[in-house]
Amino acid sequence: MVNQNRVEIIKQIESAFNDDKFVILTGQSGSGKTMLAEEILGASALTDKRWEVTPNDFNDKIGRNKRLVIDEAQKLNKDEMNWTSFIVDVLRHKMKLIVISMSIKDLPNQIRRDVDGRHVEINTSIY
Repeated sequence: MVNQNRVEIIKQIESAFNDDKFVILTGQSGSGKTMLAEEILGASALTDKRWEVTPNDFNDKIGRNKRLVIDEAQKLNKDEMNWTSFIVDVLRHKMKLIVISMSIKDLPNQIRRDVDGRHVEINTSIY
């Protein structure tokens, strides 16, 4: 049986990518956010425990596969990194980016306000 909510969410994410936007994916714990993002992009999620980006990381690891999932983004350091510049670089390189958090309000202001992303919310479990 096909979960119609999941199909609609995939369409919204694909539409954002077609419009050269990144995606902010939010929803309750266990709703399938990470699994869906990894399924769509074929990329393993970077969680807060592994999240330290240096210029070499961007060029060597992230830039090569053109896909990036940032999971548990609410735990990202909100003060020390220029998120606007990072996301602009990601989009300039035609990369597909999904930022995952339980709530959009928990993300750094630069991610939710300063750059052009599309918010997609999962309201119920999609798997």
